[in-house]
Amino acid sequence: MKSENGWPVIKSSSDRDLTVIRIPDTGRPGIPLRVQKDCAPLLAHIAMRVHNDIASLHENNKEGFQDEGGYSYRKIGSSSRWSNHASGTAIDLNWQKWPMFRKRMSKKQRATADAIAAEFADVIRWGGHYRTAVDEMHWEIKPGVSVLDVKKFIKERGIRKDGTLSPAPKYKGPRFHA
Repeated sequence: MKSENGWPVIKSSSDRDLTVIRIPDTGRPGIPLRVQKDCAPLLAHIAMRVHNDIASLHENNKEGFQDEGGYSYRKIGSSSRWSNHASGTAIDLNWQKWPMFRKRMSKKQRATADAIAAEFADVIRWGGHYRTAVDEMHWEIKPGVSVLDVKKFIKERGIRKDGTLSPAPKYKGPRFHA
């Protein structure tokens, strides 16, 4: 079984292909997301960017409740296709603030989400761009992207295992002298 983006569906939340990652910059110990292990750094980075650049992910979180999520063994709505959440390759952020089928982001928030989506367009698809079922809370590994593509993207972008970025190397001047 494959999810809509072509990744293997995971039947159990305790499967070894899933991991819980804490979203960076969301306090201690960080808001947890259960996601596919190879995608975890990338999805954590996206969640951190949403938290820092668009809207706080703490807004609707109360003791014993958070409105962010990742893995969920389920199909897409009333269809026969498996959700990307079933492969652990999708996350929903601030689902109370940005419910499915409604455009609730401000123009500035939407512009920032568009910029993040464009920056990660090689590997990520944002639900705010869906044509029939707009889903501003939703971020996913896009169809056709493989584990190797994700790993390569993470390495090229300097995304650490926890979702933060590696610091840029300090410039030390020219390496070669004439």
